[in-house]
Amino acid sequence: MASPYLSHEYLRLEKEYDAVTRCNRCGFCETVCPTYMVSGKETLSPRGRNQAFRDILEGKNPDPKAAGDIFSTCLTCHACTNACFSQVPVARLMSSAREVSGPKAPARWIEKAVFRLFLPRRRLFSVLVWPAFLAARLCRWLGFLDGVLPDVPLLFGPECPPRTGPPSRTAAAVFSGCGIHYLFPGAARAFLRVMEKVDGGLVCSKPACCGLIPQSAGDPEGAKNLARKVIADFERTGAGTLVVDDDSCAGFMKGYGELLDGEPGAAAFAAKVRDLSQVLRERGLPEEFARGAFGGESATYHDPCQMGQGRKETRSPREVLRDLSGLKFVELEESDWCCGGAGTYCLKHPGLSQDILERKLENIGKTGAGFVVTQAASCLMQIGAGIRRKGWEGTVRALHLAELLEISRRGGVRSGRGRP
Repeated sequence: MASPYLSHEYLRLEKEYDAVTRCNRCGFCETVCPTYMVSGKETLSPRGRNQAFRDILEGKNPDPKAAGDIFSTCLTCHACTNACFSQVPVARLMSSAREVSGPKAPARWIEKAVFRLFLPRRRLFSVLVWPAFLAARLCRWLGFLDGVLPDVPLLFGPECPPRTGPPSRTAAAVFSGCGIHYLFPGAARAFLRVMEKVDGGLVCSKPACCGLIPQSAGDPEGAKNLARKVIADFERTGAGTLVVDDDSCAGFMKGYGELLDGEPGAAAFAAKVRDLSQVLRERGLPEEFARGAFGGESATYHDPCQMGQGRKETRSPREVLRDLSGLKFVELEESDWCCGGAGTYCLKHPGLSQDILERKLENIGKTGAGFVVTQAASCLMQIGAGIRRKGWEGTVRALHLAELLEISRRGGVRSGRGRP
């Protein structure tokens, strides 16, 4: 039975209302929320956002669009939920909050059309992405948003080559996330090379968005539709494990059981998802990738939010880094503090994003590491932009784990100052 306080307009969001009313306003979330800690504003805290969403659901705010900025500033990093005694799922709630406070038609129709028509089809999506990347390159050349926009490529990640022969149920299928495919094609190629050696051939799950983009933008139904497609495409491969090249995607896909709320096969699929470091720990790091002569150079690791805060799965990448010959691993203070990337957050809220990144860069500087390793495109883009802004390009490199393994395969480099 719906709560008598829930507005009839939002009866479809009864589950979200039940979750948001679990917030007892204790304030523990404010001790870990990046946006609150850098701004000091109650409206930019999880507690403030929960209250704003509750006011909408109870009909106390007649203009939900006015609260849009409050919800859009959430990083959905999951840190608040980990600090919350009631385990209020703020990241999930913010998706619904953005849905009710999002842009009006026709802008909303256009957004949903992109999510439903283009995101499930990688080649069609590329038709939209390429002109945008061309514009980004022009902006950088003209000096606009320099240090924020990445040095985007005009050639995207490689197509996954077909496997010869049918896969076994122990075979691992590979999945290419949108961010790595479009923004870091070198990392995409390195990932495929590592996986080909690990598994003796590649099984490719059909590329599509995992659903994180529409979920973050306030289109939970669009996210669910994409999740169902990803599961169906994976089942057609006949493989027993799905290895994802981006931790943002992998962490989100590990939550398909909750996203699809008990739909058949969702939880079973989620249990089969791995990132690169996890499959390397399970199946072993091929010797040719462990032999790099790094000469005592050091590396540190940044935990992407979806995998670190969202799933608390942080052990395997560190173990892989410690296995590399001649490479010293240095732990990063607050390794799971959000870098402020969060997809397109750095473009929507550049001020907040840079303030949050500054704390991450300060901790990176303390390590003295020549390599900052991670496994998410958004984090690579954000931390890489910070390194450029600080003028650290000659001493520090932000790399995907697969790229570092490729450097190791080629014999390593003495420091982060070199190129493979």
